[in-house]
Amino acid sequence: MQRQQVLGFVAAITPLTLIPGASFTLVTQRVIVGSRVDGVLVALGSACGLLVHATFAAVGLSALVMSSAQALTVVKILGAGYLVWLGVTTWRSGRRDTVEPAPEPTGARPRLRLPWARLGGFGQGLWSNVLNPKAASVHLTLVPQFLTSSRPIAPQIGSVPELDEPGGGRRAGRLRHPNDRPWVSMESAEILTTRRALLRRLLPDDRTDELDVRQGQFHHVVIGAERVVCFPRTEAAAGRLPLRAAVLRALAGLELGFRTPEPLVESGDESPFLVLSRVPGAPLPDGALEDPGVTEAVAAQYAALLGALAGAGADPAVRAALPHAPYDGWREFAAGVRGELYGLMSDEGRRRAERELTALDGLPHLTGAVVHGDLGAENVLWESVGGVPRLGGVVDWDEVTLGDPAEDLAAIGAGHGEDFLWRVRTHAGPPDDGLTARIATIRGTFALQQALSAHRDGDMEERADGLTGYR
Repeated sequence: MQRQQVLGFVAAITPLTLIPGASFTLVTQRVIVGSRVDGVLVALGSACGLLVHATFAAVGLSALVMSSAQALTVVKILGAGYLVWLGVTTWRSGRRDTVEPAPEPTGARPRLRLPWARLGGFGQGLWSNVLNPKAASVHLTLVPQFLTSSRPIAPQIGSVPELDEPGGGRRAGRLRHPNDRPWVSMESAEILTTRRALLRRLLPDDRTDELDVRQGQFHHVVIGAERVVCFPRTEAAAGRLPLRAAVLRALAGLELGFRTPEPLVESGDESPFLVLSRVPGAPLPDGALEDPGVTEAVAAQYAALLGALAGAGADPAVRAALPHAPYDGWREFAAGVRGELYGLMSDEGRRRAERELTALDGLPHLTGAVVHGDLGAENVLWESVGGVPRLGGVVDWDEVTLGDPAEDLAAIGAGHGEDFLWRVRTHAGPPDDGLTARIATIRGTFALQQALSAHRDGDMEERADGLTGYR
């Protein structure tokens, strides 16, 4: 990790570190009934248990467990059963300390002992963490936010268990819009190896070892100097590539005032891919909006962007080329969540989801504007001109429709905060009736949108991430 990443990780993990967990209880118990050495052995075992989870996360096993309700339930039951076993054995050992034990009769059945009981405190610490699903969730959902695509992923994951607390805990992460994933998995990093020959042909002016790789919800994206290659992560995403190319060609013909990717090469009989022109620029750096002058300039450009998309929605050619938001789209979405995801949620998670889905009943059916559908901060690219950000372009148009501009406004608010959203709306002019309520309602469903889309695409990792707050 770089210095900034380390500081960010420490800030995120500190609250979890301060919350006592199962390992804290075990260490305390072993010190009280045993010695300081026993407590140290439990701590060492707990640290090794975290290394096990780091290894599982690196090879993808944690994602498999966390995405399956049945597997997660099994782990929870095993973990709870093991803690009960420890409690019973501690109580029995306490009785043996105060009551002189009677001699065991000859031929008596030996006392039942777990296979790793001979490891003592070390084994207790190890297995209490290995069987703790919260420890797995930390490595699966929090750690990836601090990885970088320029280095192998497994060593980075392996470098953070010592910063974690053996007691574990769940993250308090920000609400993210689908595709807002600036980190890479091992699968993404392996693209440079498994597709090396193809990438050399598609990106002849780039050195393969200098390419950047990003992971979105639907694609692995390899970024060259002038071109970008998109490899679909699922069969469903592969099937949508022709439509994606057609939409991007339609957008390229518009005078939007900013650049969009243009399709250059589409796959034939080979493994599916799409080569696009690279839009120059980068997402706003952290802290950029702390400068009031920069904030106003960026807000004004966001307002102009939304105005251009609203104007394009009236173009007959655009209306013929782009998909329209379905009349019953939100109702069908709610039915899909209830039918396909409720079984993966806890009772409290279902109650939360039901509140969010019920609010969708009040949304009107609007198709007047071009809606990007994923206008998160990572998809809006900026160039610096005289120290002031200038809008360079917008990427990742997978979910574009003719629909309600409240969807894009909700994404802006999720990415940059409510104060910035208010400034954007101020530049755009007086709000129309009900816009504020529509923004809030739509933003409340972002995690469920991610989870349902990933579920239907067979992407268990993204589904688990979207359902984090509903477990």
